[in-house]
Amino acid sequence: MRINVECCMRRSGELEPYMFRLGERRLHVARIVERLIQAGERIFTVCVDDGRCFVLRQDLANGDWRLARVLPPRFA
Repeated sequence: MRINVECCMRRSGELEPYMFRLGERRLHVARIVERLIQAGERIFTVCVDDGRCFVLRQDLANGDWRLARVLPPRFA
């Protein structure tokens, strides 16, 4: 599912997600559990304030984001 993700810049100069939208809901990233670069994508496992966790993927070629997976609450 394509999603809208807002990012902020880390001190290293890399962008990372801090908020994303699922429909009309705006979810703030409370914690980034894992960051990977793999096969032309940046992959983030993130948890939001209510404990739900998600895997977000960004296509490096066009910048599009998608929700790849919803994980159980308190995953990490």
